[in-house]
Amino acid sequence: MLKLKTFISKSKVPQKEQGFTMFEVLVGTLIASAFVTISMQALITATMARVKAQEKEAASQWIQEEIETVKFLAENHPMDNSKCLADTDGNGTSSYGEGYAQALKDEVDKVLLPDRPLLGYNLRLTRNYIDKEVDNDFPYKVLKIKYTVETVKDGKNKNIAEDYIELMPNVALQCP
Repeated sequence: MLKLKTFISKSKVPQKEQGFTMFEVLVGTLIASAFVTISMQALITATMARVKAQEKEAASQWIQEEIETVKFLAENHPMDNSKCLADTDGNGTSSYGEGYAQALKDEVDKVLLPDRPLLGYNLRLTRNYIDKEVDNDFPYKVLKIKYTVETVKDGKNKNIAEDYIELMPNVALQCP
């Protein structure tokens, strides 16, 4: 029996190697928590960036579709010689309201722009026509449009994409 008691006392692990102290466990937990927190923050940031990229891509694609529609209308505009000079007052001053740009604008305005759903809210595309007479020798021939796409969410609008084009109907090039 004495031998068994001696064997058990010799097989015990020394005091230093019995396991982790409470302080070591606490430090390990804090390090693991910090790592998880930083990883989750990076994941959330990446997800937000991906959502914004999807918004931007959808908005840019929609603007491009609209530009292609307007280009199609500009290419297929009917010829009307009275719109070549757009002179309504007889003194050689051109008038925007009687030219090809206005006629194209009238056709473009017939194309409706309903909101589009995206990720649980709507996108809205708006056209803004730029001042017709500024920096343009032929204001009756060139149509200037600024497109804006914004999110419509909870009554708040946020601008996510913009583009600007200047178009001249092909028939305007046939004018003298």
